[in-house]
Amino acid sequence: MSNIPEWTEGICGDGAAILRDGVMVPVENVVAALNLLSEALDLCVRARKLDEATARPGDDPLMPRSASPALWVMEQYDNDLAAWEAKARAALMGPLD
Repeated sequence: MSNIPEWTEGICGDGAAILRDGVMVPVENVVAALNLLSEALDLCVRARKLDEATARPGDDPLMPRSASPALWVMEQYDNDLAAWEAKARAALMGPLD
């Protein structure tokens, strides 16, 4: 199991600061993390749609009765999920720069 960093807030001068494991995070890194969360939500929505489509095969144009297109859609989702996971790990757990 990996160490998940602890994200907290703090005060820097007259404003707020975002901290990761007690170290201030540059604003662009916080924005990148928020964009990753948005991508994660998109992936969750896609996963839910795939689950619903596989529950009733043939009723959804993304999941026709033939297994080949359905397998292709699932493979594309798996590839996108793996790419997102790599980006998220790098952004959220990598060095702060």
